Amino acid sequence: MVGNDVAVDFKDGTTQQYEVTISAMCTWEDQYPDMSWTEWVRKQSFKPLAFLGWSAMQDSGVTVKPFKEWLRTIKAVRLVPKADDE
Repeated sequence: MVGNDVAVDFKDGTTQQYEVTISAMCTWEDQYPDMSWTEWVRKQSFKPLAFLGWSAMQDSGVTVKPFKEWLRTIKAVRLVPKADDE
């Protein structure tokens, strides 16, 4: 939807990339109802980006810890160009 995937860098040194789906974006919007995606892009902050990574992981079928516990397992979350699977 946003033309990007998210890459999650874990403290164990691994990195995983996840698709940002409409479901992940809707979960993000439910968490941040007063912030549009374009507003966030203009003034990026860490927590909404981390939540998008968590949501995308969960949407991909990965079993994730509750958000605040999951935060302690990661080093970074980055937007990356969407993987070209086609």
